[in-house]
Amino acid sequence: MKSWILAEGLVRQLSLGYRALVVIESRDYMGYLLELLKSAKERLGLKKVLYAFHPWKEGAKDRLKAVKGFWSEIDDVDYSSSESVLGATYDLVVLDCVDDFRPNYLARLIDVVRGGGLAIIYSDDISSPSKLYKSTLVRHGRVGDLFEERFRKLLKAKEGLVYVNDEGVTFKPYLRPPRIVEWRNFKGVRVTKDQLKVLEESDFLFHSEDPRALVITAPRGRGKSFVTGLLVGSLLKGHEGFRVVVTSPSLLNSQEVFRGASALKGIEALRAKSGLMKAVRFGSSAAEWLPPDMASYAEGDLLVIDEFAAIPNELLEEALRKWRKVIMTSTTFGYEGSGKAFRKFLERAKESHLVKHVTMEEPIRFPHGDPVEAFVNDAFLLKVEQGKVVGESEGVREVSREELTNSESLLRSAYSILLTAHYRNSPDDLMFLLDMEFQKVLVNFREGKAVGVAQLVYEGGLNESETEKLMKGEENPGHLIPQRIVGFLGLKEFGRLSGLRVMRIAVLEGFQRKGFGSQLLRKAEELAASEGLDWIGSSFVGDYGVLSFWVKNGYLPVYVTSRGNEALAGFSTIVLKGLKPDVTELVRRLNSKLKERLVLTAHQVYYKMNPKLMALLLKSTGPLSWNVEAVEEDFRAAERYLDGEVPYNAVAHAFHKLLLMALSLNDLPLSEESLALMAARVLQGRSWSQTAVALNLGGSSNAEKAFRGAARSLLNVLISNRA
Repeated sequence: MKSWILAEGLVRQLSLGYRALVVIESRDYMGYLLELLKSAKERLGLKKVLYAFHPWKEGAKDRLKAVKGFWSEIDDVDYSSSESVLGATYDLVVLDCVDDFRPNYLARLIDVVRGGGLAIIYSDDISSPSKLYKSTLVRHGRVGDLFEERFRKLLKAKEGLVYVNDEGVTFKPYLRPPRIVEWRNFKGVRVTKDQLKVLEESDFLFHSEDPRALVITAPRGRGKSFVTGLLVGSLLKGHEGFRVVVTSPSLLNSQEVFRGASALKGIEALRAKSGLMKAVRFGSSAAEWLPPDMASYAEGDLLVIDEFAAIPNELLEEALRKWRKVIMTSTTFGYEGSGKAFRKFLERAKESHLVKHVTMEEPIRFPHGDPVEAFVNDAFLLKVEQGKVVGESEGVREVSREELTNSESLLRSAYSILLTAHYRNSPDDLMFLLDMEFQKVLVNFREGKAVGVAQLVYEGGLNESETEKLMKGEENPGHLIPQRIVGFLGLKEFGRLSGLRVMRIAVLEGFQRKGFGSQLLRKAEELAASEGLDWIGSSFVGDYGVLSFWVKNGYLPVYVTSRGNEALAGFSTIVLKGLKPDVTELVRRLNSKLKERLVLTAHQVYYKMNPKLMALLLKSTGPLSWNVEAVEEDFRAAERYLDGEVPYNAVAHAFHKLLLMALSLNDLPLSEESLALMAARVLQGRSWSQTAVALNLGGSSNAEKAFRGAARSLLNVLISNRA
């Protein structure tokens, strides 16, 4: 053991500023760990230490106590609250993986090690199914270990990493000369060349009065939040009465912004009771932090949105409507992941603001080429990008998990496409893909390269006891669709049915809207039918474009959650397709019931739903099972409004009855645009100004004018139907 602890190569690697990672996987993990810590303290002079664990697990506190024998002061954190240390840096990070080996935690906490510092992971067996996160992937006693095997393989192959197990030690030092960082000076503060570039590009924001947004993206450790703070501080010092609002998922996330601002001479930092900086000021100018829901409606000269990909889209869109000058930062290749949320919002921003996008690459916590950063990126596939694909289509085929792990290029190309399918991605997703047994992966190939991928998981087929638990409100994470249909809709018989849930489906950019996604679905349906399954479906955050894809392919919406997804500002939606006649009829009944819930609770439960999405749901659900008959008086009331004789509110009841009457028809020949207007004003009860904002109509008068046209179409449909 001592031979590698005292190896000059490891000490030399750390002295060059690079970080090192030691993974101990052994029955005698405490013996190896304590020996390593003793040497680390004596030889390396590591002082600031972080220890992460699950303190409530048996024996966990005893292991922490043993580590504290070397350092009197150690910061310890429960994995579940480990986001609290983001932004801090440590000389030594010790990760207790005896009870849990969860990719999210590992990637997040290794990141806080400074250059020249050490990260240690210790465990008895990282692939044990008893590990907390791993246990959630176990079904019928089965779970794979391909993720862990790949993790070990990478450990042994790469330089700068130490792997210790009962068979011996693997270590090759990383001794390449570090690239010298070219520091610059900005008003007395040392900055990198990339940071200076951001400061110079920021002039773009105030070149004119038109709406403008500066988007700053970078991998972690590049100083994007700090330089954003420098920019804020510079603006406060350069303008009297200048007000900046800073927002982020939590106050903790914005500490680097305030640290950057307060680095400039003369700027005073104000702190909350927790000790965290909540504002900075200079004379009559100030910048303060507000939570996202308040920041969207606040007043000021500049809005800073730090880590915008982690903030609900609805709040971001409201902020863009309110603020003319915006700075937005986001982490690329981060362990939280941004996925579709980043791209979607960036596209939205370009519709209302002139956008300049600045990227940063130069690390500031450790040298360029740091072996630990490279390993984390590879082990958790944080930095995978879609390559160029040409050639003829080769169709769709199933790919095993073993094939994915045996071909790193295939794994990277397929996983990079899957990442685009979700609004939020994390390293946990990779362990799920490689270790979860009850799933299928379909790939649409073109010249041997993936252009489309579908990840399918088996659900349902529950016994009486399992179904009863769902009826009583208990969760079963491995059966998402049955849980919603049985637990929330009370359809007990659905629990025994077996199906495939399309967990993710995505097509490479440049090949979208060309039928590749539909090809994947057809293959999935053939697979499900050949195995005698009852249904195939999917669950996703409600989005007009996504729902349109499923409806086009013959899937029916059957469930929309009664509470919006706070993280994504959307309503989770389930679509189904029956694969047997009786199940097809059951799906049709659920589909019609959904329309009833929408029209009866749109003013309350679904008030925040996008009216365009509601219109599509109403168009793709069966007719109301109960008839609403509008009388002649209702028609006359609507005509009086259209003739300008009375305001809308005086005849709102009549329009409500008329719309419900139309929704009782088997075929509703009303455009989605007209139906969206009706949904917003009649069902949701939005004001004219709220309707205008929701449908981008440019003001109250435009909204009412468009509504009058929709109302005329509605009356024509009903009059024609009566005739």
